[in-house]
Amino acid sequence: MAILNHHHHHHLMGFHMMISNTKKSSSSSTTSSSPPKGCMVVRVGSSGEEKERFIVKVEYLNHPLFAGLLKEAEDEYGFEHKGAITIPCCLDEFLHVIHIIDREFMANHHHHHHHHQYHHLHLAGCFRP
Repeated sequence: MAILNHHHHHHLMGFHMMISNTKKSSSSSTTSSSPPKGCMVVRVGSSGEEKERFIVKVEYLNHPLFAGLLKEAEDEYGFEHKGAITIPCCLDEFLHVIHIIDREFMANHHHHHHHHQYHHLHLAGCFRP
């Protein structure tokens, strides 16, 4: 899940992702506002490109594809980088990774939801007179 302020909108697998351009809004309070609980700010863009600001779910950090992006950031900037995590990849690559992660999270949630529904229906049959 990546969300943010205004301007460009992308739809990924049933949820809304909003992208804000950091240079256009860097002087506004929106870039300094805290992300929602369970989320964090990342900045994305290749060297020389304008960085885009995203808010992503913290749980995405555990995904192997996102871990690969973080490894690129570590290789590029080291651990001394201050502020939001900056991921040195092109925007299209980042959006592709987020799309894959979203799809997997939604599939897991959908499977988990149906798994519990099945158990509830099964138990309901046990209590019929």
